[in-house]
This record gives sequence, structure tokens and C-alpha cells, in this order.
Amino acid sequence: MNATVTYLVTSAFITSVREFKNPWFIVNDGYVVGAYEGRQAARDAKAAENLVGKIVSQKEVSFEIEAELIEAEEIEAEEAKPTGFEEHGLTHCPVCGTHLSNGVGEHGQEVNGKPVKHAEFKYCCLACEAEFGPAIEAKVETKTKTKAKVIENRSKVEKPCRLVWDLADSMPGARRKDVIAAAEAKGVAFYTARTQYQLWAQVQKEMADREAAVKK
Repeated sequence: MNATVTYLVTSAFITSVREFKNPWFIVNDGYVVGAYEGRQAARDAKAAENLVGKIVSQKEVSFEIEAELIEAEEIEAEEAKPTGFEEHGLTHCPVCGTHLSNGVGEHGQEVNGKPVKHAEFKYCCLACEAEFGPAIEAKVETKTKTKAKVIENRSKVEKPCRLVWDLADSMPGARRKDVIAAAEAKGVAFYTARTQYQLWAQVQKEMADREAAVKK
């Protein structure tokens, strides 16, 4: 009978495992790579994502929450609070459902030295550019009582997110600001270009890390 091995994990990991009726795990070099619903799901994930490690059942492992990991979780949770959370109270975009830690634009925020103006609401999801939160009070001139001019910050092309990824793929080795500038030149809003480039860069890093792990 194999001895049970104890792994240090976060409380969030333990919470996620409780959702599985029959959890199986991929473990490697003293840490847990991932948790899955059933043995076959773990096998599929290992093959699809080129993961390195051993597939084990719940009977072969036990978990312990490390104090340093708890502290790291608390810091991460604090940093994950989206801009304006105390005011609008949202963690996910009310339109596209993306977690707002992805990025939130704020009415009046300066970008490239110029204040960004929203059309109706104070905050904007950087994933889909939908506005939400408190309504913006239209400014009027004392004499003419006309509404202040609103500067739009919306993409002028279809599928702007896909366009940024395609540009990044076609510009290997290009600097971040050059890819964003190229996207803006094609009609992609600055916020969208910046956020999508960050997501693209993160995926490239994860792929490179997996390839490096496989070669070891």
C-alpha cells in the first residue's frame, strides 16, 4: 500500500477540490499541478496541456495549508479588488462576466496625457468596454446649459480583441508599446489593446514554461 504524501496548498485549492465527488490529482516534485473530476479527466488534462507529473487518487495524498501561503492569499485577494470596488461593489463585469481584476477604466483617468471620458457611467470593463457603476452627471455651461463634449474610448473595428492577438502573433519580438500602437492605428481602443496584449503575453509565457518543463 502506498504511503500518503502531504502537499502544502492554499485554502482556495482545498475549497475547489470539495466541488469534486471523485477528485484525482497531478503531482510533481513536491507540489500539486492540478485537481480534476475523475482519473480520466486528469489523464486528458495531462495529455492536452503537456503537464509533467504523476496522476494519483485522493487516497494517496493529504493537504496542509502553509502559513506563508495563507498570507500570500490574503495579499492576492486584496490586490484583486477591482478599481472602485468600494463604490460599485462588483467583482465581475455585469455585461461579459469577466473578473474586473482584468482591468477597470475610470471616467476622467488620464491616458497618454489626456483624460478619458465615458458616455454614461463612471467605470468601464477593459475586456468588453461596457460601462457600469454610478452614472456620470453631464456637465453644462453656465450660460448655454449645453452638455459637455464626451470623448469616446471605444474600438472602431469588429472583434478588436482578436485583432490585437493576431497583431501580436504577426510581430514576434516587437515591443509592447509597438504592438499597442499598431492596434490603435487599426481602430482598437487603447484600454482594449493594452489588456489584450497583456493576456497574449501571459499565454506565451505559460506555453514557454510548459515547453521548458517537458524538456527537463
